[in-house]
Amino acid sequence: MNSDDATPDRSTGTDPAPAGTTRIPDTATGRRPDDTEPARLAVPDWMRQPEQEHPLTATERVRLGWEHHFGRTLGVVGGLLVLALLAGVGWIGYRVRQHFGTGPTAVAATPTAGPDGSPAPGSDAEHWARYRDRWAGTPAQTFPSGAAGIVLPPAHAVGPYTAAQVRDGLALVRRALVEARLGPRMLAGDNGPFLALMAPDARADLRKEFTNAVALNYATRIGGKTRWVRTETPRVKGTVTYRPTVDEYGVRVLEITTNFVWVYPFDVPATDPRDALVVMHDKVVWHVPHRNDVRTGSRGLWLWSATSYGYNVDCAAFRRGFLDVSPPLPPVVTGSTTTQTNPDVYYDPQHPLDSKDRC
Repeated sequence: MNSDDATPDRSTGTDPAPAGTTRIPDTATGRRPDDTEPARLAVPDWMRQPEQEHPLTATERVRLGWEHHFGRTLGVVGGLLVLALLAGVGWIGYRVRQHFGTGPTAVAATPTAGPDGSPAPGSDAEHWARYRDRWAGTPAQTFPSGAAGIVLPPAHAVGPYTAAQVRDGLALVRRALVEARLGPRMLAGDNGPFLALMAPDARADLRKEFTNAVALNYATRIGGKTRWVRTETPRVKGTVTYRPTVDEYGVRVLEITTNFVWVYPFDVPATDPRDALVVMHDKVVWHVPHRNDVRTGSRGLWLWSATSYGYNVDCAAFRRGFLDVSPPLPPVVTGSTTTQTNPDVYYDPQHPLDSKDRC
């Protein structure tokens, strides 16, 4: 073969060397490439085979699906176990706290109940009750709330009045009491709803009484700068009676007499719960003239007379016709000869109205 022929030498499996070169065989193949010829790597037979797809069996699909979701499921289960552990620890702590007790729920070392079932004076129960209930420890604690304390007597026919007329007269007086002492508009200083319940001929004179302290004998107005507790309904206790009579002008009237104690709470510092309560005690005589004895304008309700006293009131506001709680009083000096009246007597509807303990 010509040395210039580029045909591979099949006997040796090598390419012919270029002219003018000398081959140096390697020990394995009898051939060593020069430095510029890339080395040939041996490739495994399995890489020379075409890729074959192997369909998954049902068991393999289940196994792969479980492996996919196992990590997520394990995380959720772990979170639930942690939450359950925290809830258990919290419940144990709550039960321990309940068992040993702290704060207002703790068992007091001193007696907790008096003879009547109320908290014993000086006990922890009495201390905390004072904050939970503004009326605790005062006579007003047992008084009905608001209009529930105005209980009317049964209506019977008396004199020229039928039972129905007596019932109507009593209901009208009850409405007047509610508007005068409990009505939100009167408490804010508006006497309009109250005067609308009176006979037309009676309104002018009553309106004048609201320019001074006279109206405080039968109506409650509270100054805007006071700390009156509007969320608490005043406590009320008293009686209502009636009789037929004739007034000084010879007019037949149904005379209805109301005698009530009204207790109003104020938000002020107090060592005694009664220090934060204002008491108004009034006795009012109402007249309902017989419709056949008066003209049309005089038919209806008349306020004939009223007397009252206030306890624990601010005298400056009282003289202006408004209700406010008294400023803190100085303590009584030890050994003083001044006679101190038990303040509970002022909560009694039977206490005399000519009390000298007034502004």
